[in-house]
Amino acid sequence: MFELVGLDGSVRKNVVLLLSREWPLSVKEVHSRLERQGIEVSYQAVHKTLNELLAEKITSKQGNSFQLSE
Repeated sequence: MFELVGLDGSVRKNVVLLLSREWPLSVKEVHSRLERQGIEVSYQAVHKTLNELLAEKITSKQGNSFQLSE
């Protein structure tokens, strides 16, 4: 496991940073990895953030997994 450097209070920034290092990940995997890094965030917040990023075409979805868009 690696440590995410640069994490702050923004769920959005944390999710993008995580997906820039490891992909594709499901909502559950993103939530679990953030919590292992000491980021207290609800599953619902991660789900909402990933769907917002998808709507803005910042992420793409393969099945149930997300990755950053090319």
